[in-house]
This record gives sequence, C-alpha cells and structure tokens, in this order.
Amino acid sequence: MRTYYLRSFGCQMNEHDAERLRHLLEAEGLAPVGEPEAADVLVYNTCTVRESADERLAGHLSGAARLKREDPGRVVLVTGCLPQAEGAAFFERFPFVDGILGPQNVHRLPELLEAAVARTAPVGLAFVEDGPHMSGELPGRRRRPFQAWVQVMSGCTNFCSYCIVPYVRGPERSRRPEAIAAEVRDLVAEGVREVTLLGQNVNAYG
Repeated sequence: MRTYYLRSFGCQMNEHDAERLRHLLEAEGLAPVGEPEAADVLVYNTCTVRESADERLAGHLSGAARLKREDPGRVVLVTGCLPQAEGAAFFERFPFVDGILGPQNVHRLPELLEAAVARTAPVGLAFVEDGPHMSGELPGRRRRPFQAWVQVMSGCTNFCSYCIVPYVRGPERSRRPEAIAAEVRDLVAEGVREVTLLGQNVNAYG
C-alpha cells in the first residue's frame, strides 16, 4: 500500500483543510505515516499569512528536496495559501515540487495526485475558483474524536492594505445555514463535544 505524510502549517482553517486532504488521500488508497522518510507522497499544507509558518515550511521543504533526490519516484505536493499567492513562480523557488494546489481547490487533490504521479510536468492548480466549492462541504478525517472544525464561510472582500487573505482565499462566500446545522448534528451524533465555527471573516457571515 502506498503511504502519505501530511504536515500542515498556520491557522485553524488550514487544520480544517488538512482534515479534508487526509480524507481524500485515504480515499485514494494511501495510508498515513508519521515520518516523511517513510512516505511515498509528501503533502505540505501551507500558510502565507503568518511569517513563522513560512519560515518553518522552508526547513521542511529542504528536507523534502533531499528525500526527492534519494528517491525520484517520491511525490511532493504543496497545498494552501503560499502556492495560491505565488502561482507558477512557486516552481522557480522549489523546482523539485511535483504539484501545487490552492485552498479553493482542495476537492481537486485526487486529480493533482494522478497528474503528479504521471510525471508529465509540474502541475499547478493554484487559483481561486469563483464557484460552489468550499472545503467545508467535503468529509474530513479528524485527529480528535471529541473536537471538530466546522467551516461556515470562506474568503474576504475587505481588501485591507496589510492583508493578503482576499487574494489567496477569494471573495466572501457563506455556507447555507441548513448545511451547517446538519453537519453539527452529525458531529454530535458521532460523539463530538467541542465545535469551532471557522471562516476568514465570520462577522460577515450571511
């Protein structure tokens, strides 16, 4: 069985997205491992809002480059806000990366993985889609059975001069209240006792 290693950096929304990435990887038949050296597929879910997360990522990608040199068949994917912000220029900094995926395209991870394994060329799916997809609509694999993240909205349209969020997470979109309520009911039925509602700008929900 093929294996994967996933490391997520940054905010709670990234942790939420990482749960969806884990589910998608395991639905493709990959098993999780705790160390990158043991993985066939390395996935780094990134943040570009918090500087400390960027700095930690650089060290991890240096290790991924070494592992890629040792085993060229190993697949390295980078997801999240950093490749969304940089686009194709990301490959100039990290040419060993096989594929990148923006945060609005979590649902396309299986497509990215298939293309990366085919090795035709580095694959970029790092763009904001103004469409119906939000990662909160996807099933996830939680690490803690008693706690869950629930996405209520995504994006921001304030375009503050100091903030990159609208450029990497796209415009504000809210999930339907009945979809949120149904998800919370299902989580409670599964034994979850702590639910955190997430969004880039939850005050703008609606």
